[in-house]
Amino acid sequence: MPSPQSNNQPHLLNLPPELRLQILYQAFLPTNNPPTNSDPAQIDIDISTTAKTSTKANPSAYYWGTSLSTSPLLINAQLHHEAEEILYSNFRFAFPHYLSTDLVHEFLSGRSPRVRGLIRDIKVIIIISSRLDVCDRDVIQQWKEAFEVLRNELTRLRSVVVGVNFVGTPVGSEKGRGELVDAVLELASVFKGVRDLRLDYWDRGEGFEERGEVVRCCKERILEEGWGIGR
Repeated sequence: MPSPQSNNQPHLLNLPPELRLQILYQAFLPTNNPPTNSDPAQIDIDISTTAKTSTKANPSAYYWGTSLSTSPLLINAQLHHEAEEILYSNFRFAFPHYLSTDLVHEFLSGRSPRVRGLIRDIKVIIIISSRLDVCDRDVIQQWKEAFEVLRNELTRLRSVVVGVNFVGTPVGSEKGRGELVDAVLELASVFKGVRDLRLDYWDRGEGFEERGEVVRCCKERILEEGWGIGR
């Protein structure tokens, strides 16, 4: 028979469900990417070998897989189910620009079919040379294949943000701009059908206005094609 002291001991399981879920949400909440009025808080996924080594040496690092980002899942078995619901359904998972099918499979391999169905919001990042040389075409194909795995495995996505940036010389000819538009749309089209499909452009280097025009054209095409809200 439990003692009176144990009955009175505070515990998450004794709290009203609404309060318990809010506490779990706050426990997962990253300080570096808080929520905004229109977007959920973001958890960065840095799965390179370098990142794994550096985050092990830095307990304060907040990336997916570090103790700060996943410790609420380990409170106890009873709370694990609720913690999964909060984590995977309420946060945006941001994949790095060096994404490949192998890295996507590495992330997904530890997620059960149930958890994969809970993931609602993701961000992917593309960094394209404004010259679109042969090497970049290979990278674009690598991204496309990785995005296709995400699209096929995460079947209940409600939003996808495609972060777009460019490197290299400013865009020159009309033909060059058209090629860049085609490249961005080729990648974004993998996620057509997701309710909220957006492009996020943050380039402020030399020639950013010309490259911004490329992104504006892409957004217009996404709206015209009805792939998502395209904002």
